Amino acid sequence: MDKVELNPRWMKILLGLGCGAFALSLASFAYSGYFSRYLADDYCKPLYARFNGFWKGQWVAWQIVSGRFMVTFLTSVFELLGPFFIRLTPALVIILWTVGMSLFFLRARRFLPFRVPAAVAWICGMLVTLSSIVGAPTRLQSLYWRDGMFNYTFPMVFFSVWLIIGEIQLERQQPRWSLWLSAVGCALFAFFAGGCNETFAAFEIVLCLIAMAFVLFTAVLQTSKRGAGGQHHPFFDWLKGRAMLLLIISLAGALAALLLNWLAPSYAGHQAHFQAPPNLITLIRLSLRYGYIFMRTYTNLMKLVTIMTIGIPALLVVYYFQGKNIAMNWWQGILAFVLVLLVGYALLVTVCAPSAYGETSYPDGRVLMIGRFSLVLTMMELGGVIGLLLCKLAAVMRRLDHRLLNAAILAGLTVLCLYSLVVSWQINRKEIPPRQAWAAAWDKRDAQLREAAAQGKTSVNVVEFQSWETLFEIGPDPHQWLNVCAAQFYGLKSIIATPPK
Repeated sequence: MDKVELNPRWMKILLGLGCGAFALSLASFAYSGYFSRYLADDYCKPLYARFNGFWKGQWVAWQIVSGRFMVTFLTSVFELLGPFFIRLTPALVIILWTVGMSLFFLRARRFLPFRVPAAVAWICGMLVTLSSIVGAPTRLQSLYWRDGMFNYTFPMVFFSVWLIIGEIQLERQQPRWSLWLSAVGCALFAFFAGGCNETFAAFEIVLCLIAMAFVLFTAVLQTSKRGAGGQHHPFFDWLKGRAMLLLIISLAGALAALLLNWLAPSYAGHQAHFQAPPNLITLIRLSLRYGYIFMRTYTNLMKLVTIMTIGIPALLVVYYFQGKNIAMNWWQGILAFVLVLLVGYALLVTVCAPSAYGETSYPDGRVLMIGRFSLVLTMMELGGVIGLLLCKLAAVMRRLDHRLLNAAILAGLTVLCLYSLVVSWQINRKEIPPRQAWAAAWDKRDAQLREAAAQGKTSVNVVEFQSWETLFEIGPDPHQWLNVCAAQFYGLKSIIATPPK
């Protein structure tokens, strides 16, 4: 079928408005990230590469600190850019994450039988990032604290590249010789993402298994159609073969990352601080419960954000699919809705399972950034299914004035896109001033410590800062682990921080 242009001038204006609104909203969080400074583990992680050399430092950190090898690697790489770059890291991650997801949606347009503007893909990509950040259980620890960001937000950057590589290979025009090259790329980026933390590795593993089950189901369905004399397309065999190979190799990469996390000598030391893991029945029960709590809490907590995340894809689908022959009946649409919801819930349970196993507790806020990302994708997929069902409804209502329908879509999209500016303004007007004041105080202390080191002093007294969201700060005990790390970071023997008078 030839692609048909479905983009009148007023829709172009709306799409431009939407892109601008989302870009400004994301820019406000990038600006807030400019007030990021070294916190807690940020002082410690760079020391392994500094004192042992770059590559040996990775090995030492894996043995004695954490099996999350990619976090140490990313920290070492970013430290090469200088301490000032920590202020730009949140903006860089926001840009990479947004561009990655937008490129994924841009290439997804090629699978549609009609033309969809590139601006739609950019709106969807920015919606993923913005809704994840806005609904993050703790923005400070997930985005503005560098160590937490490398653990729980940077994996989404690797994940988006993994999606793009797989998507490129599933296009019909790709030559066969590129299949193994793409498979290696998928395995590597699944390995990189899983190497940031075991929770994301588990997330990838379950996602690959679900996708493989779906591919096998469609293969059985196509075989039954062929046996019944139904129409069969050889392209589907070719597509399923490539998809299964990419998924199997991606699964191997995620499993390898999870294995390296578990085999690290430091892992046993961390587990010694927690109680013994629960039995299998208790683990399943806790994971199911925590996944439900998270889904219920973070869809109800910010209802308007949830409406925006579901509503924008739904309205876009209605606009561009209206009048098209949708090969889906009502029961198939309802089944698709239920399946998306169940898969989304299963992925949330997977995100909660490592904490239920290792700590027998509900995951920390920064860990749930992965759950928020998964929930956003689920809500957008639900929005797409709702949009298709609404298209079926519009087709049934033959007397419906499509001009009125398009006007309603335009109004709805305008309100939802502009709401992104409202919610980002509401958040940042409260968060930026205290972060700005804290950054100014931190810069003053940083200058004091660097000046003391330059003068050859060995012990320095500074003013103690109030802790941010339970993250450790330099305290009065010079032998506390963070005091020791900070002293070594600045080239001093000891630092003592006393409360302000």
